[in-house]
Amino acid sequence: MGLESQGSWGQMRKVHHPKIVQRSDRRWLVVCDDCERDHQSATPIGINTPVESLEKAQLLWENHCERRPRPLPRGA
Repeated sequence: MGLESQGSWGQMRKVHHPKIVQRSDRRWLVVCDDCERDHQSATPIGINTPVESLEKAQLLWENHCERRPRPLPRGA
């Protein structure tokens, strides 16, 4: 099955494994090595963006870890 799986909604996005890290200025980052290696896709909003609280970083982390179906092409 690999990193991608088929579902009733079609092809699923790859599963990523982001990490939450704290910078020296005490702000938080969600970093994702999987996104860094993917040169064909844009980095998702919130990844590698400093946030002030750990709670916000955890929300970004949870959102990025979710497995959701790929959006259907327009007109499909």
